[in-house]
Amino acid sequence: MGHFKTAKSNFTKFSFHNGKRGRILVRTTTSSFFVCLYSCVSPAAVAISASVDTPHGRLPNVVQRDGDAAELPAFAASFADAARAALEAGFDGVEVHAANGYLIDQFLRDGTNTRADYPKYGNASLATRSQLLNDVLTAVIAAVGTPDNVGVRFSPLNDKSDMHDSDPAALSAHVAKLSQSFNLAYVHVRRGGTSLIKIDVVPIFRKNFKNILIANMGYSKDEANEAIAGGLVDAVEKYDSMRELYDCQVTDHVPYG
Repeated sequence: MGHFKTAKSNFTKFSFHNGKRGRILVRTTTSSFFVCLYSCVSPAAVAISASVDTPHGRLPNVVQRDGDAAELPAFAASFADAARAALEAGFDGVEVHAANGYLIDQFLRDGTNTRADYPKYGNASLATRSQLLNDVLTAVIAAVGTPDNVGVRFSPLNDKSDMHDSDPAALSAHVAKLSQSFNLAYVHVRRGGTSLIKIDVVPIFRKNFKNILIANMGYSKDEANEAIAGGLVDAVEKYDSMRELYDCQVTDHVPYG
């Protein structure tokens, strides 16, 4: 655990040092981005069908270990540790990553959370599938001290790496209401997946979340301006390449002046 905490601290301090010209929020993916470097855990032992690049070429994904319910409080505590480390490094707030197939997203969606033996965190209902998210938000807000500096990211339609849900509309409404109950600073939603967009989840989030709503994926400039002007969203995330992000954070070059 000592190496784990050191890695988190060094990561946040490095990011702050190299991006300190503006106000910064750090996305916390603790239980997946950091912990899974040490322990590959999922709600259920389900392998991703695609292969993955390794030093030995492309190989099949390993079957993730299905976590024990007794482990889950420690995951929530890890998010809180990461939030504290981020603030100590000088960040203004944190974004909890509950999207893109990371651990919280795996618990939220019934395509990956197939556990019937989790009395609190299993697939019995939207409430049980979102219990880990509830625990993480509770822990992170306690660590940060206020929900004003905490956001969360969702991707209910993202189908990369076999992620899916039988009712993404209901899931979207539920997590939006949960986010509102915590009075989070903002919700950041990826509106589509890697295949065709089947439904528009952004209006569902807008209906159920009244604070700042940020959307991304596939917006043109005109569509983004129209969505903001019409009150559907408060902001649209502009995607830049990792090369531009690196230039902005690590060198003296700042894109777009």
